[in-house]
Amino acid sequence: MRLVSCLAACVMTAMALPASAQEAKEPIETIGPDTTFTPEVDAAQREYAAAKKKIRVMEQELRKLRRAHFGTIKRVDIRQEGLAKLRTYTEPSIFASLIEIFRNDSEDVRTAVLDVFSDARSDSGDAALAWVSMTDRDAGIRAAALDRLQRRLAEVGGVSDRINLVVLRGLRSGDEKQMAAAAELAGNLGLYEVIPWLISAQVGQSPGRGGGGSSSNQGDLAYILVGQQIAFVSGLTPVVSDSAVAFDPQVSVAYDGTLLRVHDAAVTTYRTEVHNALVGLSSRYMGRPTVGMGWDQDKWWKWYQDEFLPLKKARAAEKTAAANALSPEKK
Repeated sequence: MRLVSCLAACVMTAMALPASAQEAKEPIETIGPDTTFTPEVDAAQREYAAAKKKIRVMEQELRKLRRAHFGTIKRVDIRQEGLAKLRTYTEPSIFASLIEIFRNDSEDVRTAVLDVFSDARSDSGDAALAWVSMTDRDAGIRAAALDRLQRRLAEVGGVSDRINLVVLRGLRSGDEKQMAAAAELAGNLGLYEVIPWLISAQVGQSPGRGGGGSSSNQGDLAYILVGQQIAFVSGLTPVVSDSAVAFDPQVSVAYDGTLLRVHDAAVTTYRTEVHNALVGLSSRYMGRPTVGMGWDQDKWWKWYQDEFLPLKKARAAEKTAAANALSPEKK
């Protein structure tokens, strides 16, 4: 259920709560002997519990629908009936469950789920499409979700904060594949707002580990010897018999060179997909190539502060001035 929890955490939480639960003026504390309930908080608790119960009921209905109409069932009329019923689940709070419950079904069922998100014409539906286009294992489904999302954004003329939040969760996930997919999605949608997140994510460094500062891992991580071995006679044992004397030599080895002891180590990860998305977005926004900054984080942050933010502010001012010039009050 990790997919459901992640998507719900970054996209759907507000839609799952009733309005009164979001506007409660006092926090809901753990019940204890000194707990004081107000009518406002008590009503918020009841409405929140009712909303969660409603989601559980819809999830049970969806699982029954899947067993009755999809899976191994091949009859076209039965599947079409199921697809028609599936498209009636338009409540935004159930979108995350739709993704999880039908994630292993055939293409016709999964594209029907995408149609539910697209037909919703809401921020929640757009965020769900963004999540699928970023995380799904099937390249065809990812492409279908991206196509629907791009058409939706063309209709509304912009990207919502929820989509930016989905991309941010992907870039901060720590999963290399998901981070690459999030960067690719940002590039495909032209999400200039996520440029600072891309700067941070293009280079990753793990903390040092080893014998230097860890009580659980004492000693060196490795030894590296650059040198040569020199054999020499370190001992000689005489062997005496009648009318004969011999010697048994003891041969040892000496090392001549340099011994490098590795006490600690850190790993730097250069994420090429994230870097390429960053270069593409920044070059498009500035109208000139930015590839010359390479992987230098200091240069990227200096560029962001000295060039990107002033240009963004200037363009916002131009847009505001143009809107004021066209408003009826100014005519």
